[in-house]
Amino acid sequence: MSPLIVITLLIAFLCNAFGFVFSYFILQTDAFGRLRIQKRRYRKGTFRKRLPLILLNLSILFVLVFVGLYFAEGFFDMEWQSWWSIAIQISVFVLLDDVYFYFYHRALHNVPVLYSKIHKIHHRAFAPFPMEYIYVHPLEWMLGTLGIVLAAVSIVLVNGQISVHAFWIFSVIRNLHEVDIHSGLRSLFAHKIPLFAATEHHDFHHRKNTKGNYGSMFTFWDTVMGTSIDMEEKPPKVKAALLS
Repeated sequence: MSPLIVITLLIAFLCNAFGFVFSYFILQTDAFGRLRIQKRRYRKGTFRKRLPLILLNLSILFVLVFVGLYFAEGFFDMEWQSWWSIAIQISVFVLLDDVYFYFYHRALHNVPVLYSKIHKIHHRAFAPFPMEYIYVHPLEWMLGTLGIVLAAVSIVLVNGQISVHAFWIFSVIRNLHEVDIHSGLRSLFAHKIPLFAATEHHDFHHRKNTKGNYGSMFTFWDTVMGTSIDMEEKPPKVKAALLS
């Protein structure tokens, strides 16, 4: 296999391995107890019930990454480009992926059939733990990656090729950010960064299980489109059984 495929798969494996370890410490220990946003206790056996779908999605992910990169390898520049070029391409990936995710996520909540048949699965997680980022209907996360494809096509059209290093750095950022915003732990400093969607932003979306706070990386579109949820509002009480 080419270095492009091997290293990309390794990044995905390591980020998700971290997610599994992170989930273990959150679910099985009190190591992060003081940082937990919600005080609900996770029901025993929750992770075991989530695991089959999580593993299915990860398996599909690895296969699609392999197949996709095998056919798209010619669009990647394996040589080191300038820091400016890499930084700009990372920004394009982040910004286009985020704007796509916002409107896609909003549609999942506002189109009844998309919510009832697809997105409702993910919202069984009222108090999410890290690996629940991929506890979703397979179609949801696959369609959710189209923002990355849009960004990649845009870079190719303008730059001719994609810097593999920009792609790898973005892959790490995106994977770890998804793990983080589903961790259920208060951010230590991220919530102080203007326009950045820290864990609190997404956790409140899960607690409310309602429309709003659709952004993943940034809060910008929620603010502009009027879908930002008042974080001071107390979330409704949810029975422990709903965490199963």
